Amino acid sequence: MSYARGVEKRESCSQVPGTTTQKERETAGAPSFVPHDTKREDGDATMLIKPVRVLSERIMSRGFEPTVVRLMENVHKVVRSQPGLLSVETLSDVNDHHKYVMMSEWRSLKDYQAWTTSEAHKQCTDQINEVLDVPGKRTTIYKRPEEDIFLL
Repeated sequence: MSYARGVEKRESCSQVPGTTTQKERETAGAPSFVPHDTKREDGDATMLIKPVRVLSERIMSRGFEPTVVRLMENVHKVVRSQPGLLSVETLSDVNDHHKYVMMSEWRSLKDYQAWTTSEAHKQCTDQINEVLDVPGKRTTIYKRPEEDIFLL
């Protein structure tokens, strides 16, 4: 990735299953680069929109691995078409292949919330909950700090 003040240019992702590549993003009509802060006109006021990153963790029931793969492919297909999605990636725990995390980046918290309240999200969630040890997911939403800080 290359960085410029306020702009992050995303290079193509590696060919890892569950990763949105630059070509996939362009095919879906997504921009080739995404600014960290986007200005949006709302009437007379100009708002600064901050992207958020969402980490969702689920633990799948044993014996449902093929079903999980199929369901996660479907989730990726559906979520890629959502307005405001910047990137999405699914990872599995190297020590526990039943634990999955999905990392997604959204243009704004409002875009992410629109996804989580959509009928498409409800359908995906209902299907995945059928193969979870404990229905539901643990979700954490992150944003960039208001000011640049350095952690040493």
